Amino acid sequence: MTTSCLLLGSNLGDRLSYLREAFKRLQQAGIQILAVSDVYESNPWGFDSFDRFLNMAVTIETNLAAVDLLELCLLIEAELGRIRAGEGYSSRTIDIDIVLYSSQVIDLDFLQIPHPRLSVRRFALVPVVQLLPEVVHPVLKRSMIQLLNECPDQNDVIFHTSGEHVWPGSSI
Repeated sequence: MTTSCLLLGSNLGDRLSYLREAFKRLQQAGIQILAVSDVYESNPWGFDSFDRFLNMAVTIETNLAAVDLLELCLLIEAELGRIRAGEGYSSRTIDIDIVLYSSQVIDLDFLQIPHPRLSVRRFALVPVVQLLPEVVHPVLKRSMIQLLNECPDQNDVIFHTSGEHVWPGSSI
């Protein structure tokens, strides 16, 4: 079993429902949910939209290889109505990113782990730090809390609701 950290986000429709449904489908696929962060709200990153994001992190255990976990995440996104329209960022019903996969470094054309923009995205670091403050980034050799303290992104990341409202019984 491999411990991994995922970041889930949604900025369209009933955002909490999309987060809940993503958790349900991950579990149905055999993913063991270990802990979930609280849910945080932030403005979109990398594009303009009036639709604010809800984001949260989850630690999981899986027997899936990283590439297979990515395929599962993409399948769940598609099933929940995620439309990938070309290059760049856009609004989405659900986004599931593999932030960390154990302490592995993976650099493929279609998959980079740790997530290559984790250290510059406050909206990602805040929930990850809630779960894994002392975990060291395998490339940057800095703990998650150090990365958050040094993050150049100063956009607001606001507490929205407890992770219990998304996945009861699994919050930290």
